[in-house]
Amino acid sequence: MPQWRRILQGETGYNEPDVFAVCRLVSGFPYTDRQQKRLFIRNFFTLQDRLDLTHEYLHLAFDGYPTGLDENYIETLTRQLLMD
Repeated sequence: MPQWRRILQGETGYNEPDVFAVCRLVSGFPYTDRQQKRLFIRNFFTLQDRLDLTHEYLHLAFDGYPTGLDENYIETLTRQLLMD
């Protein structure tokens, strides 16, 4: 996380959430409940699961800022954090 923190703190609009919950999703696509600060993902076993979790976390971390709704920005940043 320290490497992520350094990268993310340089991103305009990033606001590290104080508290959030990760919930297991039984079916459907991963998503973020911004009001309840909950991330819903299927598992945490594969690279795709980690991509999903990171992607949804970034939606929460950029909540209230336009980039938080920009799927291309979020997906690019997700891949940068996990793949570089």
